Amino acid sequence: MSLQRQLLALVWIIGLMCFGLMLFVNLSTMQGKLNEQQQQTVAQVEQMTRLSLEAQSQRQLTQTLPRLLEQALKNPTLHSITVTLFSPQSTLIERNAQARSRAPHWFTKAFPVEQNTLEETVFFSDGGQANLRLVSSEFYVQDQLWILFKRLVLIYLLAVVMIGAVASMVVGKLIRPLAAIEKQAKAIERKDFTVRSPVPKTRELGRAVSALNHMSDIIYKRFKDNARQLQSLKTQIQQDPETGVFSRRFTLQQIEGRIAEGRQQYALIVLRLTHASQVRRSYGFPIWSEMVKASISILESSFKAFQPTLGRISEHEFAVLIPAVLPADIHQQIRACNQQMKQLHGKGIAPTPEVCTIAGCVIQPQDNASTLLTRIDNMLRQTESEGMNGYIWRANVEPSGMMRTGQEWVALLKDRIRRKALVIERQTLVNSVGGNPIHYEVYARLNDEVDQQMSAGNFLPVIEQFNLGAELDLAVLETALAQDFDAPVSINVSLASIHDTMFVSRLAGLSSEQRKKVVIEIPETHYQREPKAVQAFVKILRSLGIEFGMDNLGNAKIKLDYIAKLRPNYVKLSPALCQAKDQESLHMVTIICNTVHNLEIPVYATVVESQQQLLQLHETGIDGFLGYINNPGNQMKTPSQPQAQPLAD
Repeated sequence: MSLQRQLLALVWIIGLMCFGLMLFVNLSTMQGKLNEQQQQTVAQVEQMTRLSLEAQSQRQLTQTLPRLLEQALKNPTLHSITVTLFSPQSTLIERNAQARSRAPHWFTKAFPVEQNTLEETVFFSDGGQANLRLVSSEFYVQDQLWILFKRLVLIYLLAVVMIGAVASMVVGKLIRPLAAIEKQAKAIERKDFTVRSPVPKTRELGRAVSALNHMSDIIYKRFKDNARQLQSLKTQIQQDPETGVFSRRFTLQQIEGRIAEGRQQYALIVLRLTHASQVRRSYGFPIWSEMVKASISILESSFKAFQPTLGRISEHEFAVLIPAVLPADIHQQIRACNQQMKQLHGKGIAPTPEVCTIAGCVIQPQDNASTLLTRIDNMLRQTESEGMNGYIWRANVEPSGMMRTGQEWVALLKDRIRRKALVIERQTLVNSVGGNPIHYEVYARLNDEVDQQMSAGNFLPVIEQFNLGAELDLAVLETALAQDFDAPVSINVSLASIHDTMFVSRLAGLSSEQRKKVVIEIPETHYQREPKAVQAFVKILRSLGIEFGMDNLGNAKIKLDYIAKLRPNYVKLSPALCQAKDQESLHMVTIICNTVHNLEIPVYATVVESQQQLLQLHETGIDGFLGYINNPGNQMKTPSQPQAQPLAD
């Protein structure tokens, strides 16, 4: 129970006790006064009755006595009147019609009243004598006390309610600083160091709140310093200092990470600026720099819809890594990019008519960075030999030999999702090899018209391009809930699902047991693209009690301090950071772990395939890992990946 409720309960109890005591004292005092008043009334009635009887003769008594006694008994303080004649001996008794008190039995027991008896001898005018006896009524006092009790209780209850309301406001104002301290303490307990409480005017409480705010400032500053250090290291390692795009090393890591992850098929497009050395020597570095900036701008605008990863792989070569969506769409974008590059000479940016050569292809599962760049280099050389400013694009052909249009793909995928013709595959997240699963990461494989499984690289880009992610995520959710897993299931949601009301409504419709079995994963790139939408979605997940994590940490060009705002249950590193092939990447993973661990949020590695890789990642401080090393029987065999060489100048 909170302090405010305890104080209010104390105020109510003390108030009720005080008013109860006051009520008892008032009733006791009033009882004494009513007893005295009753005795005086009985004495007055006795005197009046005696005088009336003495004014009459005994012979007239038989006619007037009943009426006289009846009139006297109209006084509610009397219980009975008895007249006893001595000669001839007779007795006349008149009693009050009220046989019992109107007050409840417990009240009459609490306030008992004794009957008072008054006797006098009456002398008639003719010399006769009689005995007059009056008995007071105990019910009269009790009835009057009961009426008074009800009125006092009503008044006192109203007084208690008013005092309680005033006390609530006063107590609420007095303990408001304590509530602020409690709020601050809870925020520190859950590692939310962004909360600050206003300093109260009370000296002692003000010092306590100031100390808590100062401690939060120190810890949050340490977190931001780590995040700033990490951002500086990311900029140093991942970005090319001249152009600001990704460096060669990080671009190759991204390619290797995508191949190792195996969830989605990607395409690589490389733009090579021709005669780079001649342009720098003959026209100067400013002209060359302006040409490079214009080329990067064209690449970004041409492939913006594909969420590209743009990197510099040599001094005059730039690579674009994008999901392998419909081949015709990529070919169209390459042609448009090539046309814009040709116009650089006419705009006065490129000094010679021969500007560039572009080559692109779909990355195959058996590829590695070295073989892929070698194939791209051969394609570029072939294009250069055929003429200036050329381009070439090679798309893979599906195993079934089918080539589908965009409309055919959409119709097929909608039909497959509606029929739930999907297969759920999973990977286990553990903290040690062979350990108990922390959760299962699930992803879908769809079957085509002939019930053969389609490659994820073929249909996932179409899902994203045609905004079918919410429908697929709903189907994956329903299929995962229908299976009996011994650990929670994590579902990586698309950006369309975050905006989709049906998907959110389905999450809200889950039972409490089902919510414990589901974990939602949000890629970091979603927050980079639409931070407000992700924040609103996270609030919904928190209100529903569904855990969530951030996936592919380190892929987006954003600062890590967003983790303190979202406060996910865990984060997963991007595959590019988990290759463990150089000390710079391992150092970056170490800094990420140290920064995120300040918030007591676990960090998990992905695409862990070898024991040596796992040992190196464990030294960085990861809390768990995901990859084929947990399922040796299902491990994907990939060829050895020698260090890729730069493309030829």
